Amino acid sequence: MSTPDPDVKGHEPVKGRPGAAVRVLVVLLVCVAGVVGWRAVAEGLAPPVEIVGYPSFAGFDFHRQFLVYRLVVWVLPLCLVLVVALLRRRFSSPSDTSGDHLDPWPTGPVGSAAPVGAREGRVTTAAQVVLSSALVALAVSTVSASPGGHVDLGGSLAAVAYAGSVVALGALVARRAAQDLPAAVATVNGLVSGLLAPVAVWLFAHGSAVEVDRAGRDHWRWLPWWCPLVVVGLLCLHLARTHRRGGSLARLGSRAATTLVVPAVLFLLVARMPGQVVRIEGFDDMQGVTGADLLGHGFFPWRDFIFIHGVFEDALRSVVGFHLFEHSLWGSQAASGVVWIPLGWIGLYALGAWSARGRAFAAVPALVLAVTAAQHLAFPDRWLGAAYVFVILGQAIRTRSPAWTVALTFGLFVEAVLVPEAVYQVVACAVALLAADVVQRTPGDSVVSGLRRTVTFGVTGAALSAVWLLYLATQHAASDFVGYYRLFGPGHAESGTLPVGPYVSTAWYLTFCATTALVVVTFAVLGRALLERRPTDEITWLLLATALFAGLYGEKAVGRFDDPHVQQSVTAALPLVFVWLAVGFGRLESRWRSGTLAGPRLTSSLPLPTLATAFLLVAVPVTASAAWDAPGRAVATASGLRTPGIGYHAAQAMAPDTLSDLGAVVRSLGGDGPVFDFSNSPGIVHFLLHTAPATRYFHVSMAIAPDAQRDLVRRLEVARPRVVVFDSDLFGLATWDGVSNQVRHYLVSDFVLSGWTPVVRSHGMLFLLRNDLVRSRPALPALAEPPETTDLDRSTCDWGLAAAYLPSAGSGTPVTLGVGRPSSVRRLVVSGWAYDPTTDAGVRTIVVRVGGTTVATLAAHEPRPRLAATIGIAGAAQAGFDADVVIPAAGDVQVVAIGASGSTPLAVADGEDDAPATRRPGSAPLGRLDSLQTSTGTLSPVEVPAGLRLSDYHLATLSSGGHAMGASTLTLVDGGPAGSAGHVIRARTLPDLRALRVRVGSCLAWRGVEADRLNLLQEGGSPVDRIVLSGVS
Repeated sequence: MSTPDPDVKGHEPVKGRPGAAVRVLVVLLVCVAGVVGWRAVAEGLAPPVEIVGYPSFAGFDFHRQFLVYRLVVWVLPLCLVLVVALLRRRFSSPSDTSGDHLDPWPTGPVGSAAPVGAREGRVTTAAQVVLSSALVALAVSTVSASPGGHVDLGGSLAAVAYAGSVVALGALVARRAAQDLPAAVATVNGLVSGLLAPVAVWLFAHGSAVEVDRAGRDHWRWLPWWCPLVVVGLLCLHLARTHRRGGSLARLGSRAATTLVVPAVLFLLVARMPGQVVRIEGFDDMQGVTGADLLGHGFFPWRDFIFIHGVFEDALRSVVGFHLFEHSLWGSQAASGVVWIPLGWIGLYALGAWSARGRAFAAVPALVLAVTAAQHLAFPDRWLGAAYVFVILGQAIRTRSPAWTVALTFGLFVEAVLVPEAVYQVVACAVALLAADVVQRTPGDSVVSGLRRTVTFGVTGAALSAVWLLYLATQHAASDFVGYYRLFGPGHAESGTLPVGPYVSTAWYLTFCATTALVVVTFAVLGRALLERRPTDEITWLLLATALFAGLYGEKAVGRFDDPHVQQSVTAALPLVFVWLAVGFGRLESRWRSGTLAGPRLTSSLPLPTLATAFLLVAVPVTASAAWDAPGRAVATASGLRTPGIGYHAAQAMAPDTLSDLGAVVRSLGGDGPVFDFSNSPGIVHFLLHTAPATRYFHVSMAIAPDAQRDLVRRLEVARPRVVVFDSDLFGLATWDGVSNQVRHYLVSDFVLSGWTPVVRSHGMLFLLRNDLVRSRPALPALAEPPETTDLDRSTCDWGLAAAYLPSAGSGTPVTLGVGRPSSVRRLVVSGWAYDPTTDAGVRTIVVRVGGTTVATLAAHEPRPRLAATIGIAGAAQAGFDADVVIPAAGDVQVVAIGASGSTPLAVADGEDDAPATRRPGSAPLGRLDSLQTSTGTLSPVEVPAGLRLSDYHLATLSSGGHAMGASTLTLVDGGPAGSAGHVIRARTLPDLRALRVRVGSCLAWRGVEADRLNLLQEGGSPVDRIVLSGVS
């Protein structure tokens, strides 16, 4: 934005004009009065809600936090601009030009800087030589690096030798060409270091390795030797061509330093070879490798498989890892560490350097910030292209060239196809482009002429869309591509919104607040500048686009406020941060060159040099530390375990016989046919077990909205896979946010449980076989871990408040069940772990005693991988347990672990962490309780007519004689205070609800509930007097 110098003195203030503090106070009061209106919005989620997620499960009204965010980000800046404008108009003289406004950047064309004096030339040249020497030191040290190594003596000597050689050669050139020494050294350094940059990257790739315990070192030379030679050859040809045409070698050297050397240094500072895989979930960590594997087997995206994060993150990025390293999860992580993440940070540096308008000093902070941020932020692979697109946007606005506009459109189109969330960037860039055309339009121009860039953008986008849809049509995937957005787009907020606060760390919460504040400030500054009709340039619109992108994408954090999603939103705000950084330091450099460094102020009270100094004092030490440790990041460490498909991994990541057992079960039940994964374990079921997905939903998390669930059911009706993986205790995401998949995907679960039968559970994974195959199923092969084949439907199906919000209508002929006389009981919820040193496994028998009488028996077999790592005993990885049982109303509760060599009473420990332990065979069990909670209630028998098969009914309607049910928790359970409850179906009511309709047919427990032992446990509310069973529509 080109503006008058803010240091030019304006007129004296008009008499009666309020001071700056009063004006700010008035602005804040007006804005606060507008923002507090959100408190008047009625709190509470209103039924019906068809999408089951945390909001309906917990009764959380997510609309309020979205409203607050939108008021702050979109309404607050508008209020600030309008109120300030009104105050200025009321209290300022017509000629008032006082400079208390923000004028953060100097004028002048991009790519040029103010004339450089002798002092500045020496400083700039010295900085460039130091940076190039650092490149040499890092590259040479990497060749002989060890894990955790630093810049070594060889690298230091090579850097000194390089610097001395460049200075000597520069002095020789200066004498022969009668040139200034700093300029000659800068030219030589830029040209030589530019040629060395690709070699330095290759040396890192050549030295990349994994040091394996007791097995030596595995070298991963992932970049071919000819790559740097090709790049160097092309650079030499360009140099020779430029020299023949009389081009400036000095300018070429300067460009080489900016575009080659700094990115190479940044690569060496942020690239990292990954260590061993410590934990395998099989869902978030393996969607990419599963998609890449499907792609390699001929599955076409959208038609044959669909994804959450887009075809790039959930497929293509891992394809590169498979080719550069190995076909494994570790190979995919390696590609991220040495290719995608460095490219993302380099793109942000490029954006900052471009925004610096050729000012070297202003570009340095972009390097420093990138290195500093990389130490704390896991850069999402999906956003590696965002910064490059913003650079193209700036070029399109600066040059007004149709070619750059076409390039922008093409870049955005590719990004949007590969990363669906890039639609936010498309909107941001389109708005900025249109605003630039409207504001910079020459009076008298026609609409088409004045909006030339916008028209070019729209026409190019339409043409690309037509070509793309035509190509998809040839692959029979056009309707699937369009349908993907129709099915997956709606319902995000309803399915996954979390409240602000409980699930995010303080550091990331404050960081998100800071980036959001920067967005608000940007809108306010730009809005005021446009309102005052001050001159604009490409930086103006680049700030607008980056702020719009950050503001729009910030809603993702608001919609799921936990650390990973907040980090992603903060990453989307980084382009805005880098542009502002370049703008601020660009202004500082201009003042430094003009000798007025102490004069300008970024705001009316804080000097810009103070901000710059504070930034450098924090960031430079971090950068120096990263540089010192950089060589050691080329070599990782790993244990001796290495499994096909996984790569290097720790012992607790995957037990030795897990995959062989699971593979044997799948082959025995389903042969080589497709498998439907309902457990959200695609990395295990499809990638590691080499099975094909039964439908394009290779994980069920894509089918949350009712329309998506119905689409999945239709596809399952056609595919009819032999085997369904229903849930998993050890892998996947069978439950998240407290909501199990059978509740979240209630339509799919009901369909699956109606057509498939549980037959075996192995390593925590429950397998269902199609009903028509159950009687003729083959015997299971011998497995390393004995499988479970009985009581497979014993489980808990917790609906929370979701059933109260979900619209469910009965169908068919109903059956009414009476509810008997209630008796007082307690509900016990207990969890913990118990390890038997004698058997080196979880305790097989854990008893719950009330008043000395055993009322329930449990077993410790649930996964606790972190426990095994904490106490240092591998056998404890499957030693967890939890239970939800009905116990008598009176009596002390005791939980006892009975091992092979003794027993141990378990208690809730004071501390949060488990202490390291030593296995001593023959000793009593080890263990503790994580929690033990009891609540009072009543237990009533449910009167089921003889011969009635409960599983034939899919909807249970509970009521209290037509009265409001009140706030209560209702549990259908086939057990009582005399023993453990095997089948549990629980739901909560809303206070004014007159009937609670629970889709019991979606619950695994309903398929095995014992009718003659069915009871109703009620905690609070009006007594339920009847239950009506029916079908559901």
